[in-house]
Amino acid sequence: MDSKERAGNWAAAQVADGMAVGLGTGSTASWFVKALARRIREEKLTLTLASSSYSTSQMALELGMRLIPLEHVTRLDVYADGADEFDPQRRLIKGRGAAMVQEKHLVHLSDRFLVLVDPSKRVERLGTNFPVPVEVLPFAVGLVKKELEALGAVVSLRPAGTSKDGPVVSDQGNLVLDARFDAAGDVAGLDPVLNDIPGVVGHGLFTRYADRVTVAVGHDERVEVIG
Repeated sequence: MDSKERAGNWAAAQVADGMAVGLGTGSTASWFVKALARRIREEKLTLTLASSSYSTSQMALELGMRLIPLEHVTRLDVYADGADEFDPQRRLIKGRGAAMVQEKHLVHLSDRFLVLVDPSKRVERLGTNFPVPVEVLPFAVGLVKKELEALGAVVSLRPAGTSKDGPVVSDQGNLVLDARFDAAGDVAGLDPVLNDIPGVVGHGLFTRYADRVTVAVGHDERVEVIG
């Protein structure tokens, strides 16, 4: 069992019958979804489930899980997802899966946020290893790029890679700019600043939710729980 699977299994064990649960997106969150599907099947749990992305929804449905639409979610007992980085204050960068807008929506509605990571995601300062993803309305890419560069970022439009030509397109039909800031600055403090740029739909700085965050760091033989 690798560290991501161990963290995902730990998170699934935190779920109790009758809970409303949010399902995250990405490689670590997928272990949580698989482990929770197994518990539902074996223990006959009755849960209200909501997904943060199309890809997670497809996985959940294939595993026999029933989902409610995002617009029907008013509260969650727990939301479990991965992160690209977390700092000592349990602030996060998320968004390598380009689902940070839906993810933040579900985090905001959750009483408890389980952040599932391996040890490489621990940093002293946000922005050390990963850029901040920024979801942008397509017509505003030029404006937002200019504003991010004025804040000191090196900015690139995220490409789709080998799966298709052109850029990554979010579930909402928007584009993603990756903004790499100098980690020696106050990257976490840019959260409200990015929100104020016209054309920005959302971004990957999760700095407001430390009071509900529990970080589960998967190791080879154990899970380290922080918060």
